[in-house]
Amino acid sequence: MNRGLLEQLDLGKELVEAGIVTEEDAALLRAGRSPRDLVDHLLGEKRVSEAEILELVSQKMGVPYMDVSDYEVESSVLGLISPRTARKHQLVPLFLLDGMLNVAISNPLDVAALDAAREEASCEIEPILSTAQAIFHLINANYGKEDAGQEVLDLLSHEALPEVGPTAHVLSDEEDEDLSNAPVVKIVDLLLRRALAEEASDIHLEPGERSLRIRFRVDGRLREMPAPNWQLFPPIASRIKILADMDIAERRVPQDGRFEFSSEAGAADIRVSTYPTTHGESVVLRILDKARRLLGLTDLGFDPADLGRYERVSKKPFGILLVTGPTGSGKTTTLYGTLSSLTVPEKNIMTLEDPVEYRLPGVRQTQINPKAGLTFATGLKAILRQDPDVIMVGEIRDRDALDMTIRSAMTGHLVLTTLHTNDAPSSMVRLVDMGAEPFLVASTVVGIVAQRLVRRVCPSCKTPYQPSQKVLEELHRSGWTAQGPYYRGTGCQECRGLGYRGRIGVFELMLVTEEVERLVVKKAPASAIARVAREQGMIPLRETGLVKAAEGITTLDEVLEVTASTSS
Repeated sequence: MNRGLLEQLDLGKELVEAGIVTEEDAALLRAGRSPRDLVDHLLGEKRVSEAEILELVSQKMGVPYMDVSDYEVESSVLGLISPRTARKHQLVPLFLLDGMLNVAISNPLDVAALDAAREEASCEIEPILSTAQAIFHLINANYGKEDAGQEVLDLLSHEALPEVGPTAHVLSDEEDEDLSNAPVVKIVDLLLRRALAEEASDIHLEPGERSLRIRFRVDGRLREMPAPNWQLFPPIASRIKILADMDIAERRVPQDGRFEFSSEAGAADIRVSTYPTTHGESVVLRILDKARRLLGLTDLGFDPADLGRYERVSKKPFGILLVTGPTGSGKTTTLYGTLSSLTVPEKNIMTLEDPVEYRLPGVRQTQINPKAGLTFATGLKAILRQDPDVIMVGEIRDRDALDMTIRSAMTGHLVLTTLHTNDAPSSMVRLVDMGAEPFLVASTVVGIVAQRLVRRVCPSCKTPYQPSQKVLEELHRSGWTAQGPYYRGTGCQECRGLGYRGRIGVFELMLVTEEVERLVVKKAPASAIARVAREQGMIPLRETGLVKAAEGITTLDEVLEVTASTSS
């Protein structure tokens, strides 16, 4: 959905008249929310669909709304607008009626886009409202998918390259002027647009002795992409550092920065990290997609029984709710989904994060700043003076943060936070090892969720298969006897030949009962805690993953791989 359009429109009256806004939402309106924040809140809560919102926008503007996802455009009409104009302004010609060209566009208030279409088509333009995603797919379907990698290679073969060697430290005035023009600027732009279009979470630029490797992380896996000549890496790195407001002359120490980027595939916050290596600076860009929909608890992948238990424990008035797992296992997404379910006008919810990945309507969010003295521990101490009901702490990193988290829970607050452990039972032992008193851990922690992300089988090329004997033997050792059928993807254009498309969580939920509390106070090992937790209904990570494999959601190989480090 076009966020700029929502900022220009006030849909409050229309939402009330349509019966979408409740008294609770009316209170949010009175609290001074922007139109975009209110709509994001309603969409996140699944109380309204994007189509319903666009119908209201259509009525208010007097512009027709149309779902163009599968619309077939005649070639004669398609030729009126060039691929360049369509992609630049995110619009598609649909049909001619009485000499007027009807075009699908996500923002009918974009005068520049409509003027460009009018000039190119040499006729009057009538806008038709549609979603940005539908238009993006229609552009690819009719004009062909844009291959940023090939475009980079084409660009390099036709444009003059700036003469910058791989060991350059500071750009000269002439080189800086080259940097502000094509091809370097366009190469960086194309890489970012390609990454957004492919829903990559990270971009890795890795210089070698006389080579440059570029990799995208998609669905948790790194995949190599077409790369320009290795001699272009220094100006590319400098361009990225300029965008991120970093020191381009400093290449001896790691640096961090950030910038915002927008394309036809959406808008994103880009976090940049550089690290000196023997062949130059390694550059990693973390992509935080602003358009990515905030997942609700029902979308995460919880087992239905565990979902009900998790919702109940997340609504406790005080205590610590832990989400554990390795980096990249979706812990933050689970916490955001939980906060979204807890957000009501009657509760004061505050967060301490590093970084702030989503903007949550109704939640006061803060990013830590250690250089200014704002750490998880100091920030949490200050938050307690802000009369909070629910607090989210991005991570328990040290003893000070742990002590403040326990203190917050003991003084009547619900604290949501994360920890790096392999499974739920070992988290209790880890907190004690960090220096917390066992009786305090036992009395404050109310629940622990361990999680991993597994790749989904691509629905377009999903097919049944017989697992290998090695996999079946490992399943037998795990006590798993289900016969299947099991599925995998054979590889197609939709999944880029990988057989997978998207990811879903697998979870292990442990509630802290009196029996578990007694074991923690006695400093019992994680294996003893795990045994009691299983007896009381905890489903181990591997088992919840295997259920998803039996349901055809993921593959056996994927489950066995991502749960290999767990005790179950």
